[in-house]
Amino acid sequence: LSLTTQEGLPGEAEEIRVLFGMPEQGIGPIEAMAMPISHGAFELHGHQLSVPGSWLLEIVVLADRFTEHRATVEVNVNP
Repeated sequence: LSLTTQEGLPGEAEEIRVLFGMPEQGIGPIEAMAMPISHGAFELHGHQLSVPGSWLLEIVVLADRFTEHRATVEVNVNP
C-alpha cells in the first residue's frame, strides 16, 4: 500500500489498519496492522485472505491524531 497526496507526493500516516471480512460466510472482521516500510509506503503480512471468495477490506488510515480516512475495497480470491 502506497500513500500519495493529491499532488502525487508521498503521503503521511501515523497508522494503517485493514479490516478483512467475508460477510456472506460470517467471517470477520479480522483486523491487521500494516507496517511502515518507507516514507508513505506500508505492507501487511498474514493469512487473512486464505479462504477463496469475495472479501471486503476496509482500509483505515490514521493521518494524524484527529484525522482518519476510510476506504472499502472488494477483493476476489480464487482457489
